[in-house]
Amino acid sequence: MDAQESEIGRRAAEAQERLKHVAATASSTDGAVALTVNTAGALQKLYFGASADEMPRAAAAATARRAQVRAAERLSDIMAPVIGEHSGR
Repeated sequence: MDAQESEIGRRAAEAQERLKHVAATASSTDGAVALTVNTAGALQKLYFGASADEMPRAAAAATARRAQVRAAERLSDIMAPVIGEHSGR
């Protein structure tokens, strides 16, 4: 294995370890809903505040989408040293 392959392997292992702990959280502006997703966008935690019943579904969905976008950005940031800066965007 040459030095370049070794460096790529090191970066990949580091990225894999960091990805185990990556999540993103978003909250609605009124605090009615807060949620956390992993890098795949899968729901990990969900909190409903007192006013959640009055919250429009579209607003709740927008909150979830913000968390998913943040998780995807974190994923891209972690993987950039392995696959290149502009590979995923």
